[in-house]
Amino acid sequence: MLWVFSQRSIAHQTFVSNLNYACEATAELGIKILIEPLNPYDAPGYFQTTTDQARDTIKQVAADNLALLFDCYHVQLIEADLSHSLIKLMPIIGHLQFS
Repeated sequence: MLWVFSQRSIAHQTFVSNLNYACEATAELGIKILIEPLNPYDAPGYFQTTTDQARDTIKQVAADNLALLFDCYHVQLIEADLSHSLIKLMPIIGHLQFS
């Protein structure tokens, strides 16, 4: 179990580092970077599976050009409360997707 925790921690650190680089490299170009949690049923093993995880990552990176891609399909499968999730996350949503 410790190995799994360590691997997730390393993956998170790498993800944040890469987002910092991407956000800095694209900020002057007016490009917004989006991160999207995917449900574990359709994308088993995918690193980011909850909007809470995405929100925490966006807060940690703290870049003006980083936002959440809110995919209604994935959020409904993950959290089963689409309308409340949408309202709660509105301040960090950069794109709303219906699939």
